[in-house]
Amino acid sequence: MIEVKNSPNYVYRLPESVRKPFTGNYATGLPSRPVAKSPVDLSIQPDTFTKTSDKEPLNKKKAITFGSIISGGIIGSAVSLAILTRGRVKYKGIGPVKYKELAEHIDFKKAKTLWEAKRFGKKHLQIKTYEGFTKKDLDVINWINESLVNVSNFKKGKLNIPDIIRYAEMDPERLVAAVHYNKRAGAYANILSVNKKFVKILDRRITEKLATSKEMIGRYSDESIKGIRQSVEKFENNQLTDLQDKFQLSKDLSNLKDYYSSFTYAQEVLGNPELRKGLIEKGILVDGKIKVAEDSLVDLDTVRDTGIYEDVYKVLSQHTGYKPDFKRTNPGYAIYHETGHLQFKTVSEGTGEVDFFERLEKYWDNDMELFKTALSVSDYASTSPGEFVAEAFSEMVSEHKLSDKAVKLFEDLTK
Repeated sequence: MIEVKNSPNYVYRLPESVRKPFTGNYATGLPSRPVAKSPVDLSIQPDTFTKTSDKEPLNKKKAITFGSIISGGIIGSAVSLAILTRGRVKYKGIGPVKYKELAEHIDFKKAKTLWEAKRFGKKHLQIKTYEGFTKKDLDVINWINESLVNVSNFKKGKLNIPDIIRYAEMDPERLVAAVHYNKRAGAYANILSVNKKFVKILDRRITEKLATSKEMIGRYSDESIKGIRQSVEKFENNQLTDLQDKFQLSKDLSNLKDYYSSFTYAQEVLGNPELRKGLIEKGILVDGKIKVAEDSLVDLDTVRDTGIYEDVYKVLSQHTGYKPDFKRTNPGYAIYHETGHLQFKTVSEGTGEVDFFERLEKYWDNDMELFKTALSVSDYASTSPGEFVAEAFSEMVSEHKLSDKAVKLFEDLTK
């Protein structure tokens, strides 16, 4: 179990290298509500949490409650509702939330009409409301239902399922967002929003990604890359028509460029005794460090700059010729990620600081072993414990094998 050090005012802020500007409405169409004055800056990016002011403590009588937004692909670490007040609470673990009881196994069948799809979700998934869908959106609602069924079956029917499914326009960079929203004092609703704008421009996004990612397909073993090659060929010939196939291809193209692939590549190469021996003989591996330039040695046990991993990849690939296997994305990955956020509490109970983030100061920013473990899951998983939990959860629902260390970290974080 990870020891947690209290840090009363510390909350996480994503590194500059992975932070992106806030350009859209991440409240996914939720009505705006007046907020009392406080030292909490609500105008910041949703991936960003800042340090509360030492000079202006919060008044317990004016505790602020606000919906914390979780966006699939970029949102850094907010996953639930934050209640910030002066004082501390003892860390209790993020733990499971109150689950709904669904059938242990649900058989999914694609609906032929919008009414049938909604009836399926309400009956089998206990969805209260579907908002914003029209008859032409049947493939979208079928994708949502099937993905939620997969999550439910993985959890054997005991899970925190969204109450409301909303199809609305959001920032075009986000496909799915999950919100735990305070509608009025003491009343909460889990809302899963799917971005209508993202779906509208999906073909254009894939075309743009192909321009920068297609060449990276050659980095991987021929057998493992067959599926994505076929999808690319179909797309370029206007034969890739299934929405889920397009979601899969879009995410796969992003993963081809993900830094974690370069990091994982280095770990695989250095973990191979024969390849390691060859690198030592060539003078590329010197005292456990990788020679990326004539006067530059990289120690992967200490480096945190993900940009360096790309340089490491180029050197190791050049001198070993090693090609790793590519792991294709499950089409429901974005929904698995967001529902993963909803499965676990990430705020303190009652009043007090957001204790989940307290571990970041000591165990995320400064512990290289935890960082590397998270990075082995994905680049995004390394940005915060909250994103690690969601990424690891989505990998498990997708039936992708995680390392023993990643499984242990996931268990520690979700006790």
